[in-house]
Parts: sequence; structure tokens; C-alpha cells
Amino acid sequence: MAQLTHLKRLRHRSALTQQELANLAGVHRVTVARLESGVDEPGLATVRKLARALAVAPEELAGQLPAGRPEDVKEWARIASACVIAEDAMEGVVRRLVADPNLASVVAEAAETLPRYFPCAQVRLEHLIDPEWGDEQLFLSVLVSGDPKFARAALRRFDCEWWFPEGGSVAGDLLIDTRWA
Repeated sequence: MAQLTHLKRLRHRSALTQQELANLAGVHRVTVARLESGVDEPGLATVRKLARALAVAPEELAGQLPAGRPEDVKEWARIASACVIAEDAMEGVVRRLVADPNLASVVAEAAETLPRYFPCAQVRLEHLIDPEWGDEQLFLSVLVSGDPKFARAALRRFDCEWWFPEGGSVAGDLLIDTRWA
């Protein structure tokens, strides 16, 4: 079995301590610590227990998100019609959206809402991987031109009126910002 490269990130995402995760999974806290640090490789039974406790697929613990096709994403038609997705980002975008249907729903709604705040801007959906931690995130970038003050004010309005009330549940998985064209 491979090392569980995403165990710590998934534990943090669930707001659990090592002890709390160990209790939920029925393993010792030291086991969780050694797996997170890469000292030990887990057995299949331990992987299943940890995955069940974190409510994820066992493959996700090792950093392998489920594969998928655009048609597997419930909100795909809305997302594809509301924003541009670069061909080189397509695989990562689809993989993230298949793995998290709630994220797909929020991306679709955000991509449809952004043009109300940025009427002449293009919305792009990108896939980012943190080079240090390996975390994957989606990035909705709004390509704007003109007065930067207007763009910042529009983004603040979007944040206050839509992002904070509607998008907070996926804040660690979706970034939204402006870029100048």
C-alpha cells in the first residue's frame, strides 16, 4: 500500500486532531502520526478505517482523486456555459468536480453570478496544485480591463453579497480573484 500523502490535509479539512481521527477510525493516535509523517505504510484495513472516518474514498488518502469525465459532473453544462476552461486544466478540473459534487454546484453558481459584478469580463476556471503541499484547488479568475479600483470594488461587492453567504463551504477548494487582461 502507498503512503497516505493526503491524510494530514484531509484530517485538517475535517477539523480533527490526530486523537479525534484515531478515535473515529478505531486506531491509535501514534498510528495516525506515523502515517502522516510517512514513517509507516498502512495496511488495507487501516486505510479503510481512516477513509471511513474522514468520509472519503480510500484512494483520496494516497492523493489519487477519482477520475471522471465531464458528463459525470452534474453541473457540467452550467459550468461549461458560464466560463472558459483551458484544455490543459480540463483533467484536473473534472477530477476535482467529480470528487466533490458540492464544489461543482458552487462553481456553477459562482461562474454564473460573477458576470453580474463584472459585465464585460471573461471568467476562466483553472486547476492549481500547491507545489509545497500538493493540495489541489480550483481557481475562478475574472479577466478584467480598465480601472483597477472598479474591479476591486466589484470583487468586494461580490464577496459580501455572494461569496461569504453562499461559497464559504468550499473556501479551501475554490479561489476567486481578478486578473488584468
